[in-house]
Amino acid sequence: HLKLIDSVAFSRAGDAFHYRWAARRCLQLVYPKSKLFQIIIEGSKEVKKKGEYVIDLTEYYKEDFDEELIKYYQLKHTTTRNDIPFELSDLKKTLNGFAQRYSQHKINNDLRKFHFYIITNRKISVNLKKNICSLSKYETVNKRFRENLEKITELNTEELTNFCKLICFIDNEGDYITQEDKLRFDISKLIVGSVDLGQLESIVSLVHKKTLPNSNKIIIKEDILSRFGISSEKELFPAPPLWEYDKKYTKRDQLEKLLNQISNSEFPIIVHSTGGVGKTVLCKQLLDSLNSNSVCVAYDCFGNGGYRNRSEPRHRHRDALVQIINELALEGLCNPILVQNSSLNSDIMNNFLQRITNVVASLNQINKSGKLYILIDAADNAEMAAYENSEPCFANELLRETIPKGCKLVFFCRTERIHLLKPNSKITKFELKEFSEAETIENLKRWYPNANEIHGKEFHRLTSGNPRVQSKALNIEEHSIIELLNRLGPNKITVENQIEQQLNVAISNIKDKLSDGFKKQIDSICLGLACLPPHIPIDILSKSSNVTNEEIKSFISDFGHSIWLLDESIQFRDEPTETWFRKTFLASKEDFANYSNLLEQYATQNTYVSEVLPHLYLQAEKYEYLVEIALSDKFLPDNNPIDSRNVRIYRLQFAFRAALRLKKFEDAIKISIRAGEELAGNKRQLCLFQDNVDLIAILQDKLKVQHIAFKKLIRGEWEGSENVYTASLLSNINEYKGEALGFLRSAENWLRLYYNELNQNNDPYKENKVSENDIVELAMTYLNIYNESKCITILNQFNPKTFTFRIFKKIVKRLIDTQKFDVINNFSEICKENPYYFVAISSELFKVGKFPEARLCSYPKKWD
Repeated sequence: HLKLIDSVAFSRAGDAFHYRWAARRCLQLVYPKSKLFQIIIEGSKEVKKKGEYVIDLTEYYKEDFDEELIKYYQLKHTTTRNDIPFELSDLKKTLNGFAQRYSQHKINNDLRKFHFYIITNRKISVNLKKNICSLSKYETVNKRFRENLEKITELNTEELTNFCKLICFIDNEGDYITQEDKLRFDISKLIVGSVDLGQLESIVSLVHKKTLPNSNKIIIKEDILSRFGISSEKELFPAPPLWEYDKKYTKRDQLEKLLNQISNSEFPIIVHSTGGVGKTVLCKQLLDSLNSNSVCVAYDCFGNGGYRNRSEPRHRHRDALVQIINELALEGLCNPILVQNSSLNSDIMNNFLQRITNVVASLNQINKSGKLYILIDAADNAEMAAYENSEPCFANELLRETIPKGCKLVFFCRTERIHLLKPNSKITKFELKEFSEAETIENLKRWYPNANEIHGKEFHRLTSGNPRVQSKALNIEEHSIIELLNRLGPNKITVENQIEQQLNVAISNIKDKLSDGFKKQIDSICLGLACLPPHIPIDILSKSSNVTNEEIKSFISDFGHSIWLLDESIQFRDEPTETWFRKTFLASKEDFANYSNLLEQYATQNTYVSEVLPHLYLQAEKYEYLVEIALSDKFLPDNNPIDSRNVRIYRLQFAFRAALRLKKFEDAIKISIRAGEELAGNKRQLCLFQDNVDLIAILQDKLKVQHIAFKKLIRGEWEGSENVYTASLLSNINEYKGEALGFLRSAENWLRLYYNELNQNNDPYKENKVSENDIVELAMTYLNIYNESKCITILNQFNPKTFTFRIFKKIVKRLIDTQKFDVINNFSEICKENPYYFVAISSELFKVGKFPEARLCSYPKKWD
């Protein structure tokens, strides 16, 4: 009995070795640079080919030019004979099975590349490895060995040589205990924080499940990401750069000097200047100017003016540091970084520093002169956004860290805002100057090739050499250089002068339409632009300034490129213009107080106003009032209970962070208790959202829809289902259909994974958690992004027909509710020969007194 018990225990140890080693291989799927796209456990995709019985794991790689590479593995574990090497006789079955698979590939003329691996914790005979290696090189080996190998593989001399070229031995891999330690270490290289037992076991359990009967045996990237709580690519790249690239830029004379200073400095550098001198352009020039031995990644804190948006933050550690590291991981220079909801900022920073240390080491192995450059553009804007939200910012904390030698850290910010980064005395500061005369002439000739040196000097004098001023002047594109100079002259113009001129033009264009007190009205418009976060509703500016929407649109359009008019909302896309407005119209806390008082009367009618009031109170240093409002029901939207609850929760969160920052701990306790009560009700609201997804896009503005979608607040009962609802919400808005398509692909991958797992389980009582509503949203996404035919195609993939009948009825009802009868007619035409779909259309139309077109109502014989 004791021997039997030992035998079972040894067998379990072998299984543990297999699962843990395979789990480690599965982690490779999440690496951005990895060409591995699929792993099969206990076999291969080619199940009908010979040799399947010896294959424990198969890896599939997508090589260059879409060529596929296959790696077949057999794993061998021993508990008692570690010191006795494997000989040829011990590997008969393995080599015979591999040889059969090799022959099958050749017979079928399968052109894919493939290799065979034997993995073991036991040593493999040195002679065995040496002889296989010799045979692969057409070298002479012991006659008896050759004959035995030919007998085992059943291959002739030529084919045996080719087969030996494909065999790889990996021994001394460590036993099942070592594999657990290695798996823990491999996971620690990916995630932020310590590895808990649950994370380790979840991946091992996944491998184990794939060995069970009726499993599809397939493991893909989404399987592994789900074990870390990640459901979409956006979580890996949360804040991509949104720069606008201008092909007509002038290379700066200071670029070489800056490069030298960066190279020679042991500490980070702050590149600073006044507004409009071209910090962002210089950042992009740095990006393009480094030698091939170095690597540069630039992070965009401004985000085309969206850095203050709640749904697209760029100031947090989990945004900036994760984006930077995963961009480097895309280049294969380090491991990616996976952040979870519970990850601490300190852990994210530590992981970031470890990763860049590894990147520098990798670069030095290739070339000793290789360096890593990390550029942080508009770092001051990140600090401002963090302050507004009462949250920590990555920028000033990163500046205080000890950066590994070989990593060059460069921050870009305005001169007057350097203090926001809290630099110590060791930090080098580099002032970016305006254009020199030579740079101005070069810039002018890009637009006016016939311009001469005299024109260039005059243009330089009039614009004070400021790149932003020159850019705005040149973009107007006068017919001749003389007309350009006449328009600018005779006095010099600065960025501030230019913006003031634009403001004066805008004022002169509408002042005749305004009342006698137009100055007060203009100030109200400008105050709103200065203190409100994007996207500012035009109707709020209109009401607060007593100016019509059309007049405000005209006023905004006079600023041209500097201010973005998106449908019925406004945001700055030009940092100097935003800064000028904030400096000019927000001189004191009284300005914030006055404007918050002005807006309070609109809070109950407008969700945007209700949301921004806490920011204004904090800027006005009205902290006690902020807490009072957060704990009350004042200034909540009274025409939309959904928005009312969202705003109530948001301002409780905002007030809680403000209380902690100001160390008002008694207030923080009161707020947290009230927040707990509200969050319980929030769960009920999410259930309401889920049952009425179609109404969200109708009743909410598009920015609110985007916010709900990106927060992934709505989800089904299966893993990854939030991607379906995110895709559906975004697909309702034309500007977001590209992003919706990305989430749709993720949704399909997760759905495929779920059904694969469901199908491998023969339990007849196991509930299918995919609901009708889930599939309705999937089908509606196809309809919104593509057309009616694509929608029907996706529905046809589901069974039984009664299931799709009920789903299609819901889709038709939704289309009737939104008066989209033209779409229903298209469906009728497409589905006229499908009784389930056509009856669904007819029954829903009948409820509202309508019918399909008469020509479609004569049913075909196939219905009988």
